[in-house]
Amino acid sequence: MDYAKQMREALERTEAARHANPELAARLDKFVAENAQLREYYGALSHAELVRELMRVQMKHERVEVTERRNHELAQWVRENPDVAAKVEERIKNVIAQKEAHAQSLKAAEHLSQQESMRISRGIRP
Repeated sequence: MDYAKQMREALERTEAARHANPELAARLDKFVAENAQLREYYGALSHAELVRELMRVQMKHERVEVTERRNHELAQWVRENPDVAAKVEERIKNVIAQKEAHAQSLKAAEHLSQQESMRISRGIRP
């Protein structure tokens, strides 16, 4: 199949999609108009690069779907096992408290380090 025929078919598919969902087409047209740099970036890509980019987006979309499906199944499992959920919740409370304490320690150490740096920059040695 020659390149011109591929382009005609792609344009036909685009037009068919535009007529199938005019609201989506309008949103896409608006997005393209508002994102000239992005349009320029994709316009400069070769066909193979565009295919790879499309496949990357599809791969990411599938990963999101798998995550949503897993989260739905997990939520259902939690509803079916409230005793286990309560144990997990109790453990999470402890972890959160430990992380908060660790974060406060890090902030204090950073503050002391900044104070020490200020003393040194003023010529005051410890």
